[in-house]
Amino acid sequence: MKQTREIIRLNYVCNLSDRAISNVVNLSRPTIAKICKSFSESGLEYDQIKEMSDSDLSLEFYEKKVVSHKAEMLIAKFPQYAIELKKKGSNFTAIMRGVYCRVSRWIEDITIWKTLQ
Repeated sequence: MKQTREIIRLNYVCNLSDRAISNVVNLSRPTIAKICKSFSESGLEYDQIKEMSDSDLSLEFYEKKVVSHKAEMLIAKFPQYAIELKKKGSNFTAIMRGVYCRVSRWIEDITIWKTLQ
């Protein structure tokens, strides 16, 4: 959090560019830009940032995740897939392959069952 405070100080108090700040704190320019954008969107002043606890600062800048209405609806309808997607190494394509394999087997079973009728 000291680094975040330093980035904000260098940008808003010292008026350094993102490139100059990235050289000073040894972080990428896009990371600097993201932190500065979060600060400007927060509506806070630098003096308020200095007084904030590390946990409050972390909540303000790093732990905001906005979930769209559509995503909320999908998570509500398919909670198991939401859990699977949170697992490390999981992705949508891998999950859909598993679904496709289960559906394919189900279709095969139905076809065999119909031929036996």
